Amino acid sequence: MGSPSGSNEPPSTSPIQSGELLKLDIPPQQSREVALPIRQPKLEPGADYFLRVSFHLAEDTLWAAKGHEVAWRQLEMPYKVPAAPLMALDQMPGLTCEERGDRIIIAGRDLKVIFSKTTGTIASLTYGGRAAIRDVPGKLNGPVINVFRAPVNNDKYCAAGWWTAELNDLERSVRSIQIDRSDPRAIKIETIVDARGKGECLFEHHTTWTVLGNGCINVANRIESQGAPNVLPRVGVRMTLPAALTNYTWFGRGPHENYADRKRSADVGLYRSTVAEQFVPYVDTQETGAKQDVRWAALTSDGGSGLLVVAASTMSVTALHYTSEELARARHPVELPQRDDVVLCLDYAQNGLGGASCGPPPMAKYVLRPQPVTFTFSLRPYAPAMGTLPEAARKIMPVAPPVRIRRGNDGHVTLACDHPYAQIRYTADGSDPLTHGMVYSGSFVFGDGGTVKAVAIGNGLVPGPVSLLIPRDRMKVVFADSEHPGEGEARKAIDGNPNTYWHTQWGAGEPKHPHELQIDLGATYELAGFTYLPRQDSSHGRIADYDLYVSRDAKTWGSPVNSGSFPDHPELQRVRFEVPVAARYLRLIAKSEVAGNAWTSVAELDVIATRRAD
Repeated sequence: MGSPSGSNEPPSTSPIQSGELLKLDIPPQQSREVALPIRQPKLEPGADYFLRVSFHLAEDTLWAAKGHEVAWRQLEMPYKVPAAPLMALDQMPGLTCEERGDRIIIAGRDLKVIFSKTTGTIASLTYGGRAAIRDVPGKLNGPVINVFRAPVNNDKYCAAGWWTAELNDLERSVRSIQIDRSDPRAIKIETIVDARGKGECLFEHHTTWTVLGNGCINVANRIESQGAPNVLPRVGVRMTLPAALTNYTWFGRGPHENYADRKRSADVGLYRSTVAEQFVPYVDTQETGAKQDVRWAALTSDGGSGLLVVAASTMSVTALHYTSEELARARHPVELPQRDDVVLCLDYAQNGLGGASCGPPPMAKYVLRPQPVTFTFSLRPYAPAMGTLPEAARKIMPVAPPVRIRRGNDGHVTLACDHPYAQIRYTADGSDPLTHGMVYSGSFVFGDGGTVKAVAIGNGLVPGPVSLLIPRDRMKVVFADSEHPGEGEARKAIDGNPNTYWHTQWGAGEPKHPHELQIDLGATYELAGFTYLPRQDSSHGRIADYDLYVSRDAKTWGSPVNSGSFPDHPELQRVRFEVPVAARYLRLIAKSEVAGNAWTSVAELDVIATRRAD
């Protein structure tokens, strides 16, 4: 796939090089290497290049004519493509920001975006007087967390849990909303929204909205869950656009619908459709229309203007005239309501399809489990005067992402962020990396204690948030009521190895619940919650009911900061406190086991810390 054409129509995906091999004489079950005379083209900054190899019949057969395509494969070329151009932050006009009751109003040249403090999302978005998101009383049209899809026939192995947890009807509440006006060209709004299902099911949606003076909005998302079903339909956001934006263009897999485990037949390319054409009228109405590995998607009017959505990496996108709830309620397509507005779903991922309607569920690598996810996209205005859609989509947002910090079992710390113009700076003593940070150049050993802080910065970039790592070297177990020698020593609950575990004594004379584990974090931190990883190789000892206490001195514990029940599955459990607490010591009381046994086991216990507090 080559560079875009000069017109404002979607550029052609005709090949920039092509050729035909002589007839290959390869015996069955044999192979041979073939050299393709490919010349590296002039590489367009930010472009993607693919090689498509296709095999056709050399002769007529009873079932197809000569030239019929029988197999193909698309391969991404390993070219070192120059980075796309960075939007010039210093050349952007300034923005105004004011609060009027429930509303936060940000305005600039040809831009007006209104956030609602009540809903924690965009209430309306207009570009040059044209609405991209309309403010409709009683409706949430701005991006909101979305974890439900209309069950497909193959979802029968897991869909019951979706309905039980009421993933189709999450109750949203805004926990916090903060405004950063320090740079008038890039105003930040940070929101935390809790989306509750039935019972213990809770999703936390952390969003950083960065509104730029050129009208682009960077939307960085982090979604965490607790008590969620063991298999999720999807994880992402949903928004509703006006009916006028009915033309759909995307750069990703297509042209037909495709899913994580059903996408090999869909080449990455530039495709154009209408939203109405995205609906597949299955006899049993169900989820439909998804597109995988989407780099960007645009919804435009007949005049060519509209909204451009660009992923920081890739995403799954669905554009329909129906919500998943409407698809789920209808038995057949004729029962669907008539509506003209556009339901746009931007997903980190969807669950694979598998074949459970008459066979097995998806392979494990395609099953979407409840675990923390982060994904970023940007909302951008588009008009034909800006150039082609690919040209507009390739420009890189001048907003640095969070730094991902990982510490391996060998003590090495690795830092990473996905931005070609960003530089990582970090400190290992808990000081501010913006003012005291070293430039990150490679993994480093972190075994002497302290706290790693990291931030992504760069010339012309809005700095990213500071990321924090608490060293396990300073953590230690100070009390365990029981442990099984040679197998389940308590220290294994904090050794960073998910394949080892603390296990209370079992066998003759085994102690019964409650069981207790106390951990010294090595310093006082502001804690926002904790994580519990159950034993991975067996359900034996997995905690059901629990209480969690914290303390500054390991003497005064007070009431539990959190109580609850864990589900019986091996996924990491993340629990958030109602309000952050400062503590050095953690005390976990296991009150029962998932199968009623006397044992308790913990593969890993850790805390969610926001900063040092001593």
